[in-house]
Amino acid sequence: MKPLAFVTYIGSSALTADDALAVAPLGERGIEAVPAAWNDPAVRWEKFAGVVIRSCWDYHLMPAEFRRWVDALNAAEVTIWNPAGMLLWNMDKRYLLDLAAKGVQIPRTIWVEAGATPDLSELLHDAGIRQAVVKPAISATAHQTWRVARERAADFQKQFGKQVLSGATLVQEFIPELLRDGEWSLLFFGGQFSHAVKKRPAGGDFRVQHDYG
Repeated sequence: MKPLAFVTYIGSSALTADDALAVAPLGERGIEAVPAAWNDPAVRWEKFAGVVIRSCWDYHLMPAEFRRWVDALNAAEVTIWNPAGMLLWNMDKRYLLDLAAKGVQIPRTIWVEAGATPDLSELLHDAGIRQAVVKPAISATAHQTWRVARERAADFQKQFGKQVLSGATLVQEFIPELLRDGEWSLLFFGGQFSHAVKKRPAGGDFRVQHDYG
């Protein structure tokens, strides 16, 4: 049987501690799980039974290259989990627009396209947002994600302008309950709910990602 690739990246090519826990159970079922960096040109992806997207945590720094890699796998009919269409849809936070269109509640969100030159204070005032979280539309591990109060927005205008120049940006209403209650990640397998994980920020922070919460 062909091995199964757990996708990493060149900067951290080994299996994560979480993924390493899957090696023995998969081995008992005759499946060898091995790490493979998505941006390693030497990897022959067709030799794998499937490719599991796991810890390619630099994709947001080179999104065009990552999209080309996913498209190449898809064109070569390499099995990807999750499927290519879902993967590419999910990597850009504009997917929130699709969810909102289907009735899912999202925080008040201002979408700022790359290269625009809006005034952050005016954006927050016009939207009635007192506290906001600013983040890139394509991001991971809270990269370039920061919180700002409307009365201090002018102090962050230069940072905001620089960020928007580098790519599309979201300005979202901050949900204060996050500090107390955290947020839930819901996991589904084959379309069926499996379990949930509650993530809380560390004291003095608002981010719940592994490095901060």
